Amino acid sequence: MRFLYEMTSFPEKVEGYNLTAYTEGTLQILIGSVVFLDASGILLVEFAIVLKKWLLSLDDGPVDLNYASMDFEDDPIFALRYDAAQGEFLPESVWAKSSPLPISLDEAKSAADAYLAELGQELRTKYGVELNEVLEEAVR
Repeated sequence: MRFLYEMTSFPEKVEGYNLTAYTEGTLQILIGSVVFLDASGILLVEFAIVLKKWLLSLDDGPVDLNYASMDFEDDPIFALRYDAAQGEFLPESVWAKSSPLPISLDEAKSAADAYLAELGQELRTKYGVELNEVLEEAVR
């Protein structure tokens, strides 16, 4: 699984909730080579916060991830539902482009870590913003 994004808008001011509420872009979720989700207008930092909180919650074992946005009424934009019997996650989205395929815990964690690293690098390089600081504040 891979989370691919393209930032389409960035706020003039990043204080307060501006970074979270106004950093938008497209989000594509690939499972293998299959596009599972292709959505625009996604709040990329908001998604990063949800992923970070989910990664931290995994310390107690596999738990569901659910991303619903303050910008959309549709829910879930993206979710991973843990199937204990299979020991894998099944992706879910109201905007799914394909049928869900099972995803291992390691694959899901790796995809989330890669997204956070890539978005963090882009924000640091282009805008001088430290995503890790934003994430630490959000998970307190």
